[in-house]
Amino acid sequence: EQSPVSVMITDTDGHIEYVNSRFNQLTGYASEEVLGNKPSILKSGKTPLEDFRQLWANLKAGREWQGIFHNRKKNGEVYLETARISPLRDEAGEVTHFLAVKEDITERTRLERNFQLAVEAAPSAMVLSNSKGLIVLVNSRAEQMFGYSREEMLGQSIEMLVPDETRQQHAGLRLAYQRGPKARPMGSGEKLLGEHRDGHQFPVDIGLNPIETEEGVMVLSSIIDLTEKEALKHKLEERNRQVVEAHALATVGRMAAMVAHDLRNPLSSVKMGLQILSRSRGKEANSEDKELHDIALEQVYYMENILNELLAYSQPVVLKREWFDISKAIERTILLCQGQFQHHQAQLTFWSEPSLPTVYGDPHRLQQALSNLIANAVEACAEAGIPKPLVSVRAHLDLSREAPLVCIEVIDNGPGLDAETCRHVFDPFFTSRAKGTGLGLTIVRQIIAAHGGIITLENEPGGGARASITFPTRPQDSPAEAFGKAVSPAAESGAGAEHQLSHESDD
Repeated sequence: EQSPVSVMITDTDGHIEYVNSRFNQLTGYASEEVLGNKPSILKSGKTPLEDFRQLWANLKAGREWQGIFHNRKKNGEVYLETARISPLRDEAGEVTHFLAVKEDITERTRLERNFQLAVEAAPSAMVLSNSKGLIVLVNSRAEQMFGYSREEMLGQSIEMLVPDETRQQHAGLRLAYQRGPKARPMGSGEKLLGEHRDGHQFPVDIGLNPIETEEGVMVLSSIIDLTEKEALKHKLEERNRQVVEAHALATVGRMAAMVAHDLRNPLSSVKMGLQILSRSRGKEANSEDKELHDIALEQVYYMENILNELLAYSQPVVLKREWFDISKAIERTILLCQGQFQHHQAQLTFWSEPSLPTVYGDPHRLQQALSNLIANAVEACAEAGIPKPLVSVRAHLDLSREAPLVCIEVIDNGPGLDAETCRHVFDPFFTSRAKGTGLGLTIVRQIIAAHGGIITLENEPGGGARASITFPTRPQDSPAEAFGKAVSPAAESGAGAEHQLSHESDD
């Protein structure tokens, strides 16, 4: 009578012969109202018929049955209860009665359902594991994060979600946590990794929450994928670095402009004085004086070039745009570099795709950029002691994008670039040479960027280096407009026409 569960005894035909007080409290029926009736007095119509078939099949075979009933109280309220129904036998072993022990699980089921809904609605991945470390509940976010379906995870060890190399350690930590469970972050201060079904690992943040149950302590793990957070963190750090660098370079640029401006007039005076001295001395100067004079004048020209680069770097690139023939502009640039080719006994070849379109840009600025790339290529070969420097200039049209692009490549047979140079080649004031400001390629990049283009510098597979500048043939609102949208590959035109412009010293 004092049992916390309801008890019912029926004869073999199902007529109720006994109920306890817990049954009366739960159902609202007095004992005299149910005695002689069948348990169907509680029927709500919500318990599947198949459950009743299995129930009677087991009882007739003399076996116990366990299941869940959706029953109805006297006041019409539906409740949920677990039931364990066993056959009772007399001394001869004959079944004389059936004993039903039932427990109301309505509130527990409601709480479990609400818990499951809360877990499912959580923005982070949620994984509930039992005291043995087996997964008993996951939400859809966990499925997305780890790549496994719910069915594949349920009943499996939670160690399936961590990398192989840390599974043994994780199992040990899990057992230690069971001895003193409390809500806390996992591995505070340590880098934690999860493992996707496809094998890739990703950083995670995990919160542990113990839940007391009849089966023991379960642990609800709240898991957050930090991949996007770390990417955003790195992006912000990079943006901050760029802002700091931009401020620093702006300050350097202003100082460079001041220094260049203050030195330009005195340097012009020195240059003019040397030129006047050369004319006044004329043939009277001996060979030693003439050599010293030439060295001094050469250094003046060198310093003048440095000042020009400082001024060019410190000022914004202003383009004087016009429509022009890009092939002719390249040929003019090559002719202007002729003296340098002869000085270093270098050979240059120029290949151009036929019928390149006219380009809307600043021809003088583009020639400045191209001549700088050619000069760099020749000097790289000369400094490396290449016996016969070879520089190739190639121009073609890139039709893989929505807007046509002109691509000009400068290829040399020099030593190529080391890793440090590759990383910093476009940084202001970076140079791997004994002389120079390290601003040449920075200015080239500024010029190409002003045309809405890009520049790349990379090693050639067979040796040497390749500098490539690519820019639209017509003005674009942004570089993304020119480079961001690809179209289906167009048929390349012909084999191209090759112009051999060889500049070699006469041997």
